[in-house]
Amino acid sequence: IVFTRFTIYRSPENTSANKMEGRSHHMGFHETDEDGDLSPPRKFSARDDCEVITIEHHLSTGIEDVGLQVWRGALLLSDFLICNEERFDGCFGLELGAGLGLCSIILGRVAKRLFCTDVGDTILSNCNANIAANSHLFRYGSEAVTVHELDWQKKGLPSENGSFCWTIEDQELFKAITVVLAADVIYDDSLTDAFIKTVLHLFEQNTDIVLYLTVEKRLNFTLKDLAVTCPAYSHFTERIDELESKQKRLTARKLSTDFPKYLQYDRVKELVSVEVILFVY
Repeated sequence: IVFTRFTIYRSPENTSANKMEGRSHHMGFHETDEDGDLSPPRKFSARDDCEVITIEHHLSTGIEDVGLQVWRGALLLSDFLICNEERFDGCFGLELGAGLGLCSIILGRVAKRLFCTDVGDTILSNCNANIAANSHLFRYGSEAVTVHELDWQKKGLPSENGSFCWTIEDQELFKAITVVLAADVIYDDSLTDAFIKTVLHLFEQNTDIVLYLTVEKRLNFTLKDLAVTCPAYSHFTERIDELESKQKRLTARKLSTDFPKYLQYDRVKELVSVEVILFVY
């Protein structure tokens, strides 16, 4: 387990996102202060000339715990959110498959209310710790972002007693969501189908919703195609194409990824950003 600090620098006037630049670095558990004593990760005030987001994560995991790693798709989506934060100021948002919660923290800086969701107690607990560690950055209060369980393969929101269940108030605010985020959730065809079904349910609930999705296409040689392809991404695009042909109001488009880069990572050509909208006639 390591901590990573993502530092977003801003101009003194904080008037233009494209004046920011970012960097990140790893820190272990044994960071010390000037006296040589062990010290926990420091929370940085919004009055500093930068914002520092501290994330606890694993460097590698098994497939069942992929939500405990930092993925490039989340870094790309974070850059997009920072670059366009004025557009999202005061929004009601939802992140699907949030993992570490990085994108939720980035959007939580300007969102009025945001639901950060995933499945699995270990992933949800780690995500909740990351949200709490960075809640001082949230413009609309430290409770603006909350962590909840949301399983795409099950119907409804779990409302039983539990740390990550949905209260009646949560369920009412859920109806006000207009921004949905998802980063690097396209890797298993059955989960992709469940994800799309969940998104369609959201569109039925509120036609003002926009989905912002980032994917890193992972290339493999397949016997089926006898070529290097990305089967998981191909399955996703095929499903979206089918939906666009059946539901004329639904449209998906690739977004340019040439927006400013604030966080330190390799923005490889396999990274894709997609916007999905349901038009109302």
